[in-house]
Amino acid sequence: MAVCGIFLSFIGFKSVGFIVPNETTLVGFGGLNLTIILFLFGLIFTSILVIKNVQGGLVIGIMATSILSLIVSHTGYLAEGVAAIPKELFSFPAFLTVILIPLTYSITQGVIWGVLSYTLIKVLLGKAKDIHWMLYIINLFSILSLI
Repeated sequence: MAVCGIFLSFIGFKSVGFIVPNETTLVGFGGLNLTIILFLFGLIFTSILVIKNVQGGLVIGIMATSILSLIVSHTGYLAEGVAAIPKELFSFPAFLTVILIPLTYSITQGVIWGVLSYTLIKVLLGKAKDIHWMLYIINLFSILSLI
């Protein structure tokens, strides 16, 4: 189990640029920029909340870091693509899913509302024929599970 955690941490460190490939040592420090500073703030803040056994500390740390990165990215100091509010209508279901999973403490609820909102948007825009028939069946079962 610990190996899995180390591996996932390594992936996170690499994706944010905290570590980079190095020919000599295989792994090297990626340098210090605003993205790395936000990453370190989020890592330390979330770790403190979890160590102090704050209820919902992991979710609070993730949301605080996300909100801070949104604020910084809209001031123009952060590279584009680190955190952004959805600009297209069809990205809303994914955004809704990502927001609802931590807020409801349920992956199922996030996915259900994301799928339902996707179908609703397509139908309201007159693109109901573009939706596969199986998605209508999934939506029916999703609605039944909410009742």
